[in-house]
Amino acid sequence: MAYLGQRRTRGRCYWLTVVVRILIADAHEVVRAGLVRIVESRSSWEVVAVAGDGKEAVQKAIETKPDIAVIGYALPLINGIEVTRQIRARLPSFLLAGPLARN
Repeated sequence: MAYLGQRRTRGRCYWLTVVVRILIADAHEVVRAGLVRIVESRSSWEVVAVAGDGKEAVQKAIETKPDIAVIGYALPLINGIEVTRQIRARLPSFLLAGPLARN
């Protein structure tokens, strides 16, 4: 992840285009689909992986190395807290948006 704006190198000005890579993990298909739709509406955001359970979320995070992950709390197989721990252990620069909890 880099910053938006201009960068000067040897008298030349370059525009940097930054794309934030996002992983979405939630047990509910409708929530995943809604989050993907929101993320894809932003030109500087990209969904790199979508997971329906905790084990899949960890595997996809390791494969795709997202900048940010939106993780549901009540994931099957491995809950959102443990998913977060496992991803952070393997990807220290990773940021978390969640875990998400619903009533």
